[in-house]
Amino acid sequence: MWCLFDRDTHAEVDGAIADAARNGVRVAFSHPCFELWLLLHFQQFETQLGGRCGGLMRKLHRHYGFKHFDKYVGEEEWAALVGHSDDARKRALQLVRQCPSGGCGPEEHPPHCIPTNRDPSTDVWKLLDSLQLRY
Repeated sequence: MWCLFDRDTHAEVDGAIADAARNGVRVAFSHPCFELWLLLHFQQFETQLGGRCGGLMRKLHRHYGFKHFDKYVGEEEWAALVGHSDDARKRALQLVRQCPSGGCGPEEHPPHCIPTNRDPSTDVWKLLDSLQLRY
């Protein structure tokens, strides 16, 4: 079982992720927002945003197919993503290795790593790997 969510302004993210792990639920967490996963299809992004997604969204809007993107991946956006999932995975793993908590990587964060300190980060690739999905 998987839980997919992003940081937004949720106050209890770290506790929710710990509860999920204790109950056998795998988590695909994105910080600060799910749109980070989309942006990583096109470019690396390493700027800490403190839970706010505005700067990241401006960068996403510059890419083909995402000029008018607003929280919904439609046909135009999907077409732009196809063929770039391996690039997004590689860039997400680079963020794991650069985690500010230290000692993280190459694909996992150790137990001492606090999820809300992973800014920016996304684990969407883990969910896709578990489903054996590439697009």
